Amino acid sequence: MVETVVDWRPFEYFTVEQSMLTMPVFERITFRLTPTTEGGTHLEVREWGRTTGVAALDRPIYRFLLTKVYPTRKMLEILARLIEEDRASQAEKEGAPQPAAA
Repeated sequence: MVETVVDWRPFEYFTVEQSMLTMPVFERITFRLTPTTEGGTHLEVREWGRTTGVAALDRPIYRFLLTKVYPTRKMLEILARLIEEDRASQAEKEGAPQPAAA
């Protein structure tokens, strides 16, 4: 896969273009970061893709890739779970007695 950053605004968003070397697929993905009122960050991911084949097949091929080959939604759900686990672990550490300084 070849990935090129095409637009980048630190702490706000970045956009990448990806092309597959083994398949005729091109996609553009924007990751937008927005602060939340709770002090966290909301991540929004927007994807657009096409194949270089027959236009009528673009949507079914791209849908197949996003659900079966690169299951983006599942990967983001795993990321959210890992973030929550890390957040809970940090809260435990902050609530636990700190070791005395030597």
